[in-house]
Amino acid sequence: LVDNAKALFGNNDDLEIYHDGSHSYIDNTGTGNLYIKDAGIVRIRTASFGVDNADGSEALLSATANGAVELYHDNSKKFETTSAGTKHGDAVKGA
Repeated sequence: LVDNAKALFGNNDDLEIYHDGSHSYIDNTGTGNLYIKDAGIVRIRTASFGVDNADGSEALLSATANGAVELYHDNSKKFETTSAGTKHGDAVKGA
């Protein structure tokens, strides 16, 4: 398919897979959840990984290869891993 053309699935075309020329998308536009199911481990291979809220305006989780894993509450970082262990607020634990 060319850029911006969508592969549509479902009676109401509520699952879309497409590329807009810059980014690739899997959009579940209908009701219900999107499930990825595997009998083993689901692995995502990437240099970094982020989870945002539905409209992309708030970070929920961020993970970077050879770097930190960060957890957010209300778009504010509350917990992260560091080379020394973990950091919550200003306290570093581990080492």
